Amino acid sequence: MMQSAVEVFGCWPKLINESVEALVLQEFWYKGTLEDDAMVCWLKVSQQWYRIYFDLGSAYCVESDTPPTVDLSVDDQCDCQFNDVSNIIGLKSTLVRHACLEERLNSLGFIMEFTNGVRFELSHNRSRTEYSIQLTH
Repeated sequence: MMQSAVEVFGCWPKLINESVEALVLQEFWYKGTLEDDAMVCWLKVSQQWYRIYFDLGSAYCVESDTPPTVDLSVDDQCDCQFNDVSNIIGLKSTLVRHACLEERLNSLGFIMEFTNGVRFELSHNRSRTEYSIQLTH
């Protein structure tokens, strides 16, 4: 997929010069409190869904045969909700111009920059994954 010092697992899609068809973040809630903004990042590229997530300092990308779904044990204290950021980023008619994984001092990062000037970033610090969306120009 991309060069990185981060240990990566799974089948990473080709992203550079590709169109991302959907980008959905799976939030994790515990007892009504948002604990993780982006526990899983669901990415659709070339009609294929991928689940991107971090665990123990490694980055994972797993192909999925289904669109975003929740796989939690039955527990009324835990909940997952989906945040479709596709429209915020403006994915229609834009391509990925840069994508990378970064190892930082206390976190891991996954960055995608799009030809429309939007920069999407996941930042994982071992206990939580957050995201940011910025306009770069």
